[in-house]
Amino acid sequence: MTIEKVINEGYCIGCGACKSTAQDVYSIEMTNAGFYKANFNKPLSIKQKEDANKVCPFTDESKNEDEIGRTLFDGLNHDDDIGYYSSIFTGNVINTEERLNSSSGGLTSWFSKKLLEKNLIDAVVHVGQTETMFEYRVSKTIKELENKNNKKSRYYPVNYSELVDYIINTNDRILFVGIPCFVKSIRHLQEAHQLDNIKFVFSLLCGHMKSSAFSEALSWQLGIPPQKLKSTDFRVKKEHHKASDYFIESTDTEGKSSTGRNFSLFGSDWGQGLFKHKACDYCDDIAGELADMSFGDAWLPQYVNDYLGTNIVISRNETLDKLLIEYEYEVAHEQSSISEFVTSQAGNFRHRRDGLRVRVENASSWIPKKRLNLCKVEESEHRKKIYLYREVLSKKSNILFIFAKKLRSLHMFELLIYPYIYRYDQIRLGHRTAIKLHFNKLINAIKRNK
Repeated sequence: MTIEKVINEGYCIGCGACKSTAQDVYSIEMTNAGFYKANFNKPLSIKQKEDANKVCPFTDESKNEDEIGRTLFDGLNHDDDIGYYSSIFTGNVINTEERLNSSSGGLTSWFSKKLLEKNLIDAVVHVGQTETMFEYRVSKTIKELENKNNKKSRYYPVNYSELVDYIINTNDRILFVGIPCFVKSIRHLQEAHQLDNIKFVFSLLCGHMKSSAFSEALSWQLGIPPQKLKSTDFRVKKEHHKASDYFIESTDTEGKSSTGRNFSLFGSDWGQGLFKHKACDYCDDIAGELADMSFGDAWLPQYVNDYLGTNIVISRNETLDKLLIEYEYEVAHEQSSISEFVTSQAGNFRHRRDGLRVRVENASSWIPKKRLNLCKVEESEHRKKIYLYREVLSKKSNILFIFAKKLRSLHMFELLIYPYIYRYDQIRLGHRTAIKLHFNKLINAIKRNK
């Protein structure tokens, strides 16, 4: 039985699926490191363990993406990189204001609204901004979906445990929106509880899950310490900047906001993996393989110069494909390919597919069972060192930020994590290049502070 191992070994993502099997046994609480995690309120019976093992996305007893995908999408095309698919395309909503107020091309919101307008669903279960940063909520009207607090990507931990009863027992026809591991847990819930009320599932492509420390660290640099942080907009678009060159805006408890350029903020480099969940290094689903439709950023040369953003989308649902054709005057889109999708998410594929076997072979304790057949690249010793040290860097960042918060000193965190970042760059770039890089960073920092 592995539900205990998932939780005790640090792989629990706190989604809340386990609460569907025994509400009084589990509580989902945020840890000091800033991630949600399930806790046992009392010992589990054998039956409760068996039930939880079936719905948790990281137990060895639960079905993997290939097994679930064959049931859901049998008859569609299949590829090892992206799973099953009916179409792949890039695009964006034509309405500039809607596109501006989205993280990418605005298509996640567009399809959600169209499903409501066409009376194909009654409710959308998705992440929105609240008084306590972000959490899962239920929207039942177009007006609710168009609320700016219910849009954009949220690089912040959430869980749907408070909505488990609703998801299982409601007669509402639901669209669920989440990252791939949450989508997997929803598919497990559908099978375990024989749910037919979940009509559509959307996945947002995920580089990795960030802790609450990510938002706190970026906002702290903007002059808002963790204890005064109320909200963060992680993707503010500005004209004359590339799509990847976006800004971050944080607001404090008094309503005062501060904005900074993403690239200029310490800890914003996703390649370093600061504030990353341990489970993300053992996730092999890059494409949201179990979703009816998966949405990501089209990080491709022909789109990156457009600051408004462009989506790359994988569809696995005929109804959704027909919506795109029916309302093509509202969406600019063109067909794409598997190779373009892989290129658009190249860093993710390298780390979570090419690097997965390396991490598995070097693991010193229990790890979830993964699809190692997808790891087809034989990595060099140099790449192996990079993949393994990223784990060290992520772990240290989570520990050291807790210490820095206790001291109420962001500079303490930057000081303590710096040797690990330098070591990472030394492994990645070589000794001489790392010295030059960090010397230039020091000179630029001195100039900014004059």
